Amino acid sequence: MAIVIKKKASTKAPARVVEPDELVAPRSIEPAVPERPVSWRDLPIASSIEELWAAKSNTMRPPDPTSCDLCGHSYAFPCHGKAENCMNAKWARETGKQVP
Repeated sequence: MAIVIKKKASTKAPARVVEPDELVAPRSIEPAVPERPVSWRDLPIASSIEELWAAKSNTMRPPDPTSCDLCGHSYAFPCHGKAENCMNAKWARETGKQVP
């Protein structure tokens, strides 16, 4: 059985989204106050990756990269084989390598 859809035409004019006065009248816009430019080196250093992620952009910076005592690769926040979630430390424990 076929379904018949009948569309009704509206006799009302659509409502205006913007009033004509808003188009002509200028709005008072306050000038934006520029923030004091801060050098990247002057930003405080985050103590952990969680603190760095929680901070707003351009408010903290990561520390300079250092090499991990366990694997020798450069990391910003090396755990030196002490973290439980570090894949290098897990691999070293499983293979019997001495973790510092």
